[in-house]
Amino acid sequence: MTTRLADRRRTASIDVGQTGVRLRASDGRTSSMPAPSHCANIDAMRGLLAELRGHWVREWGDWIPPDCVGAGLTGEFPTEQRLLIGEAISALLHCETVVMAHDSVAAYLGALGSGPGTVTMCGTGSVTLCWSGTDRPRRFDGLGELGDWGGGRSISRAGLRAAVRALDGVGPDTALTSAFSSRWDSPAHLADGLLARNEDAMRSADDFTRDVVVCAAAGDRIAASIIEQAAITAAQTTVAAVTYCNGRRVASLGGLFTASELFHSAWHDAVTRAVPDAVIVAPLGNALDGAQRMLSLTRQECESWDVTRYERTSRERAEQTSS
Repeated sequence: MTTRLADRRRTASIDVGQTGVRLRASDGRTSSMPAPSHCANIDAMRGLLAELRGHWVREWGDWIPPDCVGAGLTGEFPTEQRLLIGEAISALLHCETVVMAHDSVAAYLGALGSGPGTVTMCGTGSVTLCWSGTDRPRRFDGLGELGDWGGGRSISRAGLRAAVRALDGVGPDTALTSAFSSRWDSPAHLADGLLARNEDAMRSADDFTRDVVVCAAAGDRIAASIIEQAAITAAQTTVAAVTYCNGRRVASLGGLFTASELFHSAWHDAVTRAVPDAVIVAPLGNALDGAQRMLSLTRQECESWDVTRYERTSRERAEQTSS
């Protein structure tokens, strides 16, 4: 890739996930903060960005605005909305250039760089991106309520259902009941919060993924079954992508792969069983690295990868400086 923006300029990388956002400055410092459970719309994203700058200043103090920012964004934003997000990032961080793409693109470029292959990312959600090396990359899943098969939210919900069934004496005994009772007084209270899309309820329910992972690692068979089934389901998406793009160099990213050895091994085994000649490689880096690499894409590469570039105009520069 031909360097266009990243050399000799102060940069920042942003990775916006479904429940958290990470940022990294050009000097290597990194920071993270929670994100709303549903920031996949323009208004929520603007609110998140305002919080982000304040968080950055509070944590680091010596705020030096970057010249250019690479951002991987959760959610499906058309070009017009991405440009509005770019304008908001530019105004809040006082940067000249913002380069944005879906978070799966940032994950892919971070994990495999510019070569062909397949990358599966499993955090709160689940998405896979593959590239043949010639055609445009294709995304699989990452569909929120309609998908995210094998992601953390699917694990937390399966764990919650198993705990509630056991509490009612309907399902088998599981350590998940104790984990549930340590967090909530009653299933009805949590159910009401989830039905109302209450932010605290959504966040606490998503966090139950950690309990399922811990219980599975401790030998609870119900929790282990949930983890294994989620990994197999995520692997099915990986296999579909590998088959479509013939991208047999495969990497994985995301909190589930690092938090649960059981999840990682079950996914690995399911992929290699279905595609024996798949070569599963360690990722070169993460989504923050990919957001950084986006700053070095040429305009033609930006078009191929569906990367949107926002450039601050002279008038906006003057207005932001005066403010």
